[in-house]
Amino acid sequence: MRWTAEEWSVVRDIASTSTALGISFADIPIASGQATPPDPVHVLLAAVDRWEGRDFVINFGGLPMKGRNLDLYATLARQLRADSIRCSTAAGSGHPTSSLSAADLMAVLLVGHLRYDWAKPKDPANDHLIFSKGHASPLNYALFRAAGAITDDELMTFRKLGSRLEGHPTPVLPWVDVATGSLGQGLPIAVGVALAGKRVLAAPYHVWTLTGDSELAEGSIWEGLDHAGHERLSNFTAIFDVNRLGQRGPTELEWDLDAYAARVKAFGCDPIVIDGHDLAAIDDAFARARNGERPTVIVAKTVKGRGVSFLED
Repeated sequence: MRWTAEEWSVVRDIASTSTALGISFADIPIASGQATPPDPVHVLLAAVDRWEGRDFVINFGGLPMKGRNLDLYATLARQLRADSIRCSTAAGSGHPTSSLSAADLMAVLLVGHLRYDWAKPKDPANDHLIFSKGHASPLNYALFRAAGAITDDELMTFRKLGSRLEGHPTPVLPWVDVATGSLGQGLPIAVGVALAGKRVLAAPYHVWTLTGDSELAEGSIWEGLDHAGHERLSNFTAIFDVNRLGQRGPTELEWDLDAYAARVKAFGCDPIVIDGHDLAAIDDAFARARNGERPTVIVAKTVKGRGVSFLED
């Protein structure tokens, strides 16, 4: 099996952009089209390891952003994908393809819209990000690494005995509000956090929750959205990562985005239907959600395994 030039660019672009930001490391010691062993994912892991990841991580969490920067969004999305594969491959388990589908969404959120002081996770003004699809924990932890909250060394302890980076996110990490992974629980909890912020605390934060499309078959998801709509929680945004596939096959509605949008609207929330890999569309959707008058649900069509051709489906 051979990798395409586009696949190698996932890591090459990190190199070029990082160098532009003043971060240097060895040239990539591999060539486009080079033959690979049977498992190309391990090749990617080996290649990235040879770069000594801790030396080239880009701390996006501390980077002041003014206006749209699509190139930076794209670079971070590639880094999130590479890190998701690296840590899950080292662990020999996890859900990397579910992480890859949402990498573009999380890259734009982290750089352009999430208001969070990573050094002060208990700051009451911080936004909240809840991974309802907790099985995409490699992406969650890659995001923490990109923000400078954890080191590359800790990232590579994913799912190891004694590590804080468990198979699903838990509050042993100060940036995680609630343990998720049991499908259908994260979104309604996020609604409760938004309700507390608006009705009890009068806090300025916004609540974002990443939701997988398999868990959209859970009644608790729609009960949560019903309550969000009833309370007009304008500080709440759900992000539906509609990648069409569950663990055992296609989801109930697959890529029927209109059906999802109709259901969302019926529960009193504002749907925004987008291509979940169009960085400009994601950016615009998050801006609309932040300034909305009602709870917002971003219905994003994505591809599972996005970014690696032999994984995409």
